[in-house]
Amino acid sequence: MMVYSGYYRAMVLFAGVAIGLAGCGGSGSDDAAEVDPPTESDDPMEALTLSASSDIMQVHLSWGGADAVDILYSSDPGCDWDNYSLCSGAGMLSGVTDSEVAIGAVEENLSTERGWYFVVEADERRSSQVAARPAVPSFGGYQIYALETDGDNLYVGGSFSRVALATGGLAMFDAQQDNTLTGVLPYMEGQVLDIVDDGTGGWIVGGLFERVDGKERINLARLRQDGTVETDWQVDVNGPVYAMAVQGDRLFIGGDFSQLTIDKDAQYNRSNLAAIELSTGVPVTGWNPTINDPVWALTSNETQLYLGGSFTQVNGTNRNHLAALSIDDGSVNSGWTPSANDTVNTLLYDSGAVFAGGLFTRVSDDDRDFLVKIDAVSGGVDGQWNPGAPDEVLVLGLWEDQLLAGGVHSSSDWPTPFSIIDRTDGAHDQSWDLPDSYLSDDVHGLAVSGDRIYIATERNLMALDAPLKTSAPWEAKIGVAFDDGPRAIAATPDQVLVGGEFPESGGNRYNSIAVMDIETGVLQEPLSGSTGQVYELLYNDGRLYAGGTMYFNADQQSIAAFDLTTMARDEDWKATASSSRDVSGLAISGGTLYAGGRFGKVGDEDVVRVTGFDLVSGELSDFTHAPEPDDTVNALAATEDQLLLGGRFGNVAGQAHEHLVSLKTADGTMTTGWTMEASNTVNTFHWGNDTTLYVGGRFNTLGGESHNGIARLLMDDGSFDLDTGWTPAASNTLSIATGENRVFVGRSIAQDAADGLMAFSRFSNGSQVDDWDPAPDKSVNALLYHDGKLFVGGWFQKLDGKHRNLFGVLDADTGELIW
Repeated sequence: MMVYSGYYRAMVLFAGVAIGLAGCGGSGSDDAAEVDPPTESDDPMEALTLSASSDIMQVHLSWGGADAVDILYSSDPGCDWDNYSLCSGAGMLSGVTDSEVAIGAVEENLSTERGWYFVVEADERRSSQVAARPAVPSFGGYQIYALETDGDNLYVGGSFSRVALATGGLAMFDAQQDNTLTGVLPYMEGQVLDIVDDGTGGWIVGGLFERVDGKERINLARLRQDGTVETDWQVDVNGPVYAMAVQGDRLFIGGDFSQLTIDKDAQYNRSNLAAIELSTGVPVTGWNPTINDPVWALTSNETQLYLGGSFTQVNGTNRNHLAALSIDDGSVNSGWTPSANDTVNTLLYDSGAVFAGGLFTRVSDDDRDFLVKIDAVSGGVDGQWNPGAPDEVLVLGLWEDQLLAGGVHSSSDWPTPFSIIDRTDGAHDQSWDLPDSYLSDDVHGLAVSGDRIYIATERNLMALDAPLKTSAPWEAKIGVAFDDGPRAIAATPDQVLVGGEFPESGGNRYNSIAVMDIETGVLQEPLSGSTGQVYELLYNDGRLYAGGTMYFNADQQSIAAFDLTTMARDEDWKATASSSRDVSGLAISGGTLYAGGRFGKVGDEDVVRVTGFDLVSGELSDFTHAPEPDDTVNALAATEDQLLLGGRFGNVAGQAHEHLVSLKTADGTMTTGWTMEASNTVNTFHWGNDTTLYVGGRFNTLGGESHNGIARLLMDDGSFDLDTGWTPAASNTLSIATGENRVFVGRSIAQDAADGLMAFSRFSNGSQVDDWDPAPDKSVNALLYHDGKLFVGGWFQKLDGKHRNLFGVLDADTGELIW
C-alpha cells in the first residue's frame, strides 16, 4: 500500500574554517560499483527530474517531465536499475500519477535503519538517482507522560514542542527548501565539531563520536555526497578532532589525540596534529610534528599550514597558541612567530593574511581583543586593522571582501554575536539588516556558498542573503536540549550539512500533544489549541480529554476536551482547574469525567484535588465538594459505582487514608467498608480487563500485604479484592500495560542511576521474564499495548541500545525495536 499526498573546553571550543564548497560526484558504494548515469534517450520529450526528501516514517518524492511514472527503489546505492529486481530491498510502484508521492516505511517495508535510493521511469526515460531515508520519530522536549489510542491513531502527551526526525548530531538539509532533510541521514552517535568538503563532492566530519550510521568510526569519518559512510576509508583517532583543513590530496586534522588507527589495524603515533592522504586514509610518511597541547584551529595555503590552539610548544620550539608548518614536511616555519596570550579558537587564511579569533587580548606586542590580522609571510600584526571584538571569537568566514566573525554575545557595541568586518581596514559594517531575534545566542558555525551565508547558533540555524544584506527565506530546525546544539556547518549550492550534539532534526511543532497513525507512525494533523504540559490523556466516544499544566485562557486551564472530528479543542467545554496546578489523573464513569491532581479551585469555587465534570458540557458534577485529599492525586480508576484515588495523600475527607482510597462515584463519599491503604505513593492504575485493575507506585505493602511497587486488584460483585497470590517486584512503578498474557511495567530510575537498575520489567503469571529487557537509559512514564506492539514514552534517550529520544515502539514478544 502507498500513502499519497570547537566548543568543548567548557564544552568544546570549536575551530571553524570557512570554505567555499561545490558538491559533485560521489566516492564509491558499500557493495557495488558506481552507478552509471542514466542512458541518454533520443526521445525529444522533456527530461525526467526527481527529488527526494526524508520524513518521519516516510520519504517524499517529486518529479517533473511525465504525468505518470514507475518508481523503482532499492537500499543498494550501486543498484543496476536495468536489473533492479536483483538489488537489495528492490521494489517498484507502477503507474504513479500526479507529480509527488509520500512512500510509507511500513507500507513498503522500507527499513528506517538505512538509506533508500530511487529513480523514476516513463516512456523509456529514467531520472537520475536520488536518496532519502524514512526516519523514526524523535520528540524534542523534556518527557512523554501519556499514551492513548482510539484504535486508529496514537495520541502522545507530554512536555515537548516538536516531533522531528531522529538523526543524531548530523543532518543534511536541502539548501533551497526550508527545513527539508535530504540524503540517507547517517545517524551520528556523539558530537560533530568540524566539517570540511573532501574535494570530491563528499565530506569529512570530525569530533567526539564512536559510530556513524551503525559503523564504527572513532572521532573521524568520511561521507559520500548522499551521506553514506565511505566504507573503504577508516581513520580512527583516540581523542577528539576539533579542526580540519584540506589542501590538495591531504587532510590535516587537529585536536587532542596521540594516536591514529588505520582500518582497525595499523597504528601511528601523532601528537595533536596529523596529515592524512585523502585517497588512502594513510598518514603522510614523515609528517609528524609534536604539539604539546590541543590544536583548536587550522587553515592553509599551498605551502603553509597555520594552526591555533592552547599549545605553547611545537617540535620543542616555543610557539604560544599560533604556529606555521610546512605543508610538505611538517617542519616549523622559523620566520613566522606571532605570539598570543591566550587560546586561539579559529583561523582563516585569505590573500596573504591570516585572521585569528579566540580568547586572547594581546598578540606579539599589540593589544588585540579576541580578533587579529597577521601577515601570512612575516607573522607581523597588521597595526591598522583592529575591529575590537567585544568578547571571545569562535568562528570566522569570508564573503567577498567581508570577514564574518561569530562568537560569544556580551556587548551592546556589537549588537549581535555575528559581525561583518571589512577585511582590509577592519571597519565594522553595521548596514546589514541582521535578524536580532535569531542571533541572541553564541555563534558556533559559519559557512558560505555563493551568495548565501549560513549561521549556526546554540539553538538555531539560519541563512543570510549576502547581496541584500538581510535574512534569506531559509531555516533548518534541530532539536536542542540543555547544552546540545549545532557546532559546525558546511554548505554547497544544493546541500547544507550541520553537525553538533543534538538528538533530532527537521520536523514540525507540536505543543505537547502529537497524533500518529498507530500502524504506520506517520504524523497526522495536529490538535489545534493544545498548549502546556500534558500528563494524562483519555479517549472516549470521539473525544480526547487531556489533563496537565495547561493554559488556554483565564477561564480554561489544566484540562481540555478535543473534538477528533475537527481536531480542535472544544472551546465551549467549560471544565477548568487552578492556574499552575496540574491535572494528573482522569477517569470516566457514566456521563462524568473525573479529574485528580494538585488543583485547589475550579473557576471561583474551592475544589480540592479531585472533582467531576459533565462529559458533554464540562460543568461541575454533583461530586464536586466531598473528598478533599490532603496531597496530590496521581491516578484515578472508575467503575459504575466506585472511584479509586491513588496518590501521595494521607488523609481524605478528614479521615486517614494512606495513598489509596475508594469513593462513591455519585457524590464522593467513602465506599463503605473498603480500606486498602498503600505504604507509599500510588502513581498509576491500569485496567487489564473489566475485572482486573493493576496498581503501581513506590509502595512496599498494599492492603497490609507485601507488594513491592505493583499489585493486582480483582473485582467481584462490584467490590475490589487484593490478589494476594500475585506478588512480583517492580519498585518505583510509573506505568503499566497488558497484552499477550504479559504485564509490562515502566519504572523510575534516577538520572545518575547505577548500572543494573532497570526502567522496564515484564511479568508472566506474576514471574519476571528475565530474557526481556529493552534497557531504556532513564525512566519509562507511559506504556500502551496495541496489536503486538508496545509503545513506550518517558525520559530516556536510548532504548534497546539505540537512540530513541523519549519515544519508541517495541515488539511486545521479543523486546526488539520496531520503529
